[in-house]
Amino acid sequence: MVCNCWRKTEILPNSLLNDGPAAAPTVTITSLINADPVETALAAAEQEVSNLLSHLEKIGVLQPQNQMALDELLNPIDENIMHNDGTDKDICDTVLEQHQAEQT
Repeated sequence: MVCNCWRKTEILPNSLLNDGPAAAPTVTITSLINADPVETALAAAEQEVSNLLSHLEKIGVLQPQNQMALDELLNPIDENIMHNDGTDKDICDTVLEQHQAEQT
């Protein structure tokens, strides 16, 4: 009886109201291939930048000896150095000392 009410109101799709077996959910192939759209967008952007840099080299704006790999350009070696010399207390002490030095 309740089922007939749902059919009458047409709120739910007929596929949910059929008395037969439920339809299997569909999954698109692209959702399986492109699991992370952010990664896909980043890869496309990186490829586009690489292509543009190559084009600038071809038209003579960039000299071949000056062109850097995209990874080198975005992540310079000097910025990748990690310092693990201090503890949290050392960091706090250094920040407090700097703050006190600025006030005097």
